Amino acid sequence: MQAVLSVMSDIVLTLLSALLFLMIGRALLSLLAPDSDHPVVNVIFNVTDWIMAPAQALLDKTGWFKNSMIDMAFMLTVILLWILAILFMLF
Repeated sequence: MQAVLSVMSDIVLTLLSALLFLMIGRALLSLLAPDSDHPVVNVIFNVTDWIMAPAQALLDKTGWFKNSMIDMAFMLTVILLWILAILFMLF
């Protein structure tokens, strides 16, 4: 039973790490190639848009950081992914 939980925890931790790398890739691509139509860039933006959607909906509903120059949905998503990764490292 412990081995199964350990393997599942490792799988979830790997997925969270991949999502964090995609988020970092999104940040770099938005700085370096904001208007790119490359298929890989489109996949990265589509996947990370899907991940950031709940944070964007929450921030839009509350009206927080409405006039901010920083994408707070991105920051909130990265922080939550880091917290989840840390929690799964503990198990």
